[in-house]
Amino acid sequence: METDIERINEWRSRSIQEIKSYADEQIRILKLDYDNQRPIFDEKRDGYLEIAKVYHISKGKDLFNELYTACQLLEFQMGQLEYVLDQKQRPKVITVEELTKGKKQDTTKAQAIKFENNQTRSIDENVYTRESNENDIAKSSAKSISSMPNGT
Repeated sequence: METDIERINEWRSRSIQEIKSYADEQIRILKLDYDNQRPIFDEKRDGYLEIAKVYHISKGKDLFNELYTACQLLEFQMGQLEYVLDQKQRPKVITVEELTKGKKQDTTKAQAIKFENNQTRSIDENVYTRESNENDIAKSSAKSISSMPNGT
């Protein structure tokens, strides 16, 4: 039991470390992507601020609203999180009850297969015996006929 507990604890530690490493890598990628996009955002922001000043001075409300909408769309140009299914192998304790139940099912299946095999063997043996008997009868009949006198 102690060995099993130790193995489960080792698995837990490895899994936590793997998750931590994966999360750290994803954070690094996200920050790098943001740092790469930041100059583009700053440039667009400065350009939009200049345009907004011009629209404000000229009282172009419709143009200003279009600019406002364009600015809102900027937030969607950043990297986004996507969740992926990642199946990991993990230990599972199988109780004595489950083991016993499984062994009983295996024994029952084995007995059923053995029964089927015996049934098949019996049928095959019966067919062979019947064919053998038929051959013996045919040979006996042939001998009897050949030993009969040929005079009528």
